Amino acid sequence: MQSFVEKSALKGSSDNPFYKYNFDTMIIGIVLAASAVFYYGRRAFVIVLISVLCSVAAQIAVSLLLKKGVFNEIIPAMGVGLINALILPVTIPYSAVIIAAVVSVAILRNVFGGQKFEVINPSAGALLFLFYAFPGKLQIFTNIFPELPLTETVYPDGTVSSFFGSLINAGLTVGDYPELLAGRLPFVMGGCSLLIIASLLMYIIRKDISGFAFIAAGGSFFGISFLAGGGLRAAVYALAGVLPAMVLTALPVSSRFSSVSAKIIYGVLLGLVCSLFVWYSKNEYGGYFACVILSPLSAYFANNEWNLKRILPAKLRRMKLS
Repeated sequence: MQSFVEKSALKGSSDNPFYKYNFDTMIIGIVLAASAVFYYGRRAFVIVLISVLCSVAAQIAVSLLLKKGVFNEIIPAMGVGLINALILPVTIPYSAVIIAAVVSVAILRNVFGGQKFEVINPSAGALLFLFYAFPGKLQIFTNIFPELPLTETVYPDGTVSSFFGSLINAGLTVGDYPELLAGRLPFVMGGCSLLIIASLLMYIIRKDISGFAFIAAGGSFFGISFLAGGGLRAAVYALAGVLPAMVLTALPVSSRFSSVSAKIIYGVLLGLVCSLFVWYSKNEYGGYFACVILSPLSAYFANNEWNLKRILPAKLRRMKLS
């Protein structure tokens, strides 16, 4: 049964078929934001607040400019604002948070067709923009439970480097599995592995993410990481580094694919491209770069009745590929 909130928001919203995903994203985003505030304090709360308010303001401005309904777009804008905040480090400048909200909502979400015909994932695209607009700022992480000012507790000390990349390069001599699961390692605000896994399960159960796509993406990435990193520990840490990108930005569109073959192909390519970025540049943000690169393919799969059988010779179409 639908809750009162779901029924209220869906009333008169026949042009917004993705409300369930937006509603689920709100729940997941709030939980992850609460964990970020617990670990990083009031600055995390301020970043989340700025991101959500600016995203909503940008959406209202665009809706008024385009003369379309405002209410139906508020919850999706809030979801984008939450994800924007969660995939950033707590040390990010407030100005970057504001710019990310404008780029993701006003440009990527509206100009490029919104969620239904999404060509570039709004949050991943905004992060890619910040990566070049604020060089180095996305790769400075602070320890959990920091004392202000945050600049006194950044890790690595005074260097511009990826945290997970540093662990991989150093042979993973820092941290352990319980810390990794609990999110006690300095990383993006929504990087708690245990909560990300719980979010993934909720998304799959609610059919917001294809389980086939995740298994293909996670399996291919883990396998390549195992070979490239030289061991199980490196592969586990690398996968933990890209899970937020996969779950929050790259995989949600996979539930709209019309065939299993499309889901598996997209998942394998996502894992492959993520691997190339992570192990070549030693950077966990490779997951978001991969999401942006594969966005046109995901949009094609989501908006076309694509099926691998259709491009195979007649004799091979009898195989159950999708």
